[in-house]
Amino acid sequence: MGKKPQRHTWQEAKKLCRLNQLDIEMAKRLGFGPDALMHAIPSSKQKWKLPVKHWIHELHFKRFGNVLSERPMDLPSVPF
Repeated sequence: MGKKPQRHTWQEAKKLCRLNQLDIEMAKRLGFGPDALMHAIPSSKQKWKLPVKHWIHELHFKRFGNVLSERPMDLPSVPF
């Protein structure tokens, strides 16, 4: 069994998830592909779900202890 082929490209994910190149690099470091990011886009009924950009920043901060950016970004506090 091999890998599933990607249905979406990074360019599509970048546009639809409103990401920049640093966000794409963080997603790649976390092991996400463009399909995973496309599936993580919250629908209008999912008010509790973070936007993909903030979700990637939060996960990258938890795993690596920093966020790749030119300036520090305030992460929204989410109760767990």
